[in-house]
Amino acid sequence: KHFSNLPSSASFCMEFFSQFESHGRSEREAVDTQQLYDVLNLSKDADAKAIKKAYYQLSKQHHPDRPGGNEKLFQKLQHAYEILGDPPKRELYDKWGEEGVTRGGPPQTDLISELFGFGSSSSRNRRQRGESMTHMLDVSLVDFYNGAKKRLRVTRSIICRSCSGSGARKGSRPSVCNVCRGHGVQVQTRQIAPGFIQRFQTHCHNCDGSGQALNRRDQCKKCRGDCVVQEKTTLEVYIDKGDSNGKRTVFKGQANQAPNTDPGDIIIKLREQPHEFFTRRGPNLFIKRKIPLSDALTGFTFSIRHLDGRLIRLECGRNGEIISPGSLKTIPNEGMPERGNPFEKGSLFIEFDVVFPPQKALFHPHKRAQLRELLNGTYEDVHPTEQLLDPVDNGFNPKQGDVADVYQIVDVDQQAEMRKAEERKVREQSRRDETYDDDEDMQYESSPVRCQTQ
Repeated sequence: KHFSNLPSSASFCMEFFSQFESHGRSEREAVDTQQLYDVLNLSKDADAKAIKKAYYQLSKQHHPDRPGGNEKLFQKLQHAYEILGDPPKRELYDKWGEEGVTRGGPPQTDLISELFGFGSSSSRNRRQRGESMTHMLDVSLVDFYNGAKKRLRVTRSIICRSCSGSGARKGSRPSVCNVCRGHGVQVQTRQIAPGFIQRFQTHCHNCDGSGQALNRRDQCKKCRGDCVVQEKTTLEVYIDKGDSNGKRTVFKGQANQAPNTDPGDIIIKLREQPHEFFTRRGPNLFIKRKIPLSDALTGFTFSIRHLDGRLIRLECGRNGEIISPGSLKTIPNEGMPERGNPFEKGSLFIEFDVVFPPQKALFHPHKRAQLRELLNGTYEDVHPTEQLLDPVDNGFNPKQGDVADVYQIVDVDQQAEMRKAEERKVREQSRRDETYDDDEDMQYESSPVRCQTQ
């Protein structure tokens, strides 16, 4: 019965938190945001130029080295200009006074605010990092082979230069949102069980989380109160010889800008486009070639135009070798260059598809008898028939005056290919250890960006 007059736990929590919140409001309302303006003899709507002019005039007048100078007043002038001459600090001062500048946000009203998670002032107003932007850049296999420099136009948001990101026209300043009182969030409560009340934050719908409110007539004409404008930017992306599909180039801090926010990164991801004739598989290149049965049996030569423009003439069957359907032949060191070591290359593989003659071609009994006799007899030295890929076949039509590199294609040596792959891995790991460079990312700490505002 001694506790019969005590309020229920739910009502007690509600009463306690309401008193706590009203206490916080009274503290905020008592904050002095005029003193530093008085030191410089300025009104609160003074612009940056007026603040600078007032500081230089007064500091010159009261400098301690001048006759009649006042050292204490001079220090006050310096302190006032240090805050009011810095737009982010001035914004904090106008909202929360000097304590807000020191803490980087609204003063912390009570330790219980921290314990119950109503948002510590420093955490609420700590500069957030913006989201990164990812763009895909289509790259041809020719550019992956030879290396290239690409330009990509992207659109991003930047701080409005007209209003310096305040969203207000000249001579006007945003006011503290009267719904969230500058927090950018609204605190709500709900009962989750008898005697238990949950307190949580929601995004302020009135100021869209900015903590500031601005009348339409006071909005900046260029950004219309959004604080940011759209800009088209040209990024230069360098593609090294042997770069891989999916490689990322990171432009640090070049993504969308926003007030009180550190911009994220722009990430450019390379996307390999299919080639008409070559196929890339890791460090190796593959092509397919259809040949008639006669060439498979007697030998042949054919030419291709490589990705770097060289003409390569391939010889097969000069030593009486027969090409079986589905055979895979190779030319070592004519595949993709190795990134960071372009003189080391993979292999070029040629897959052959043997085309048999139509049935009618051997319909005559005499021809079939001749073929049977030939296949069972002794071969004479047959010079290969020289062939060139025509535009209908593979498009590598040699030009007049071309000098071709001649290669004898050989069988695939599986052990040699595995050994080369292991050696390549060792070299790549060694380069990463020496340069501390991630093999997938290239990050530009500086800004190789050319901008055009439209």
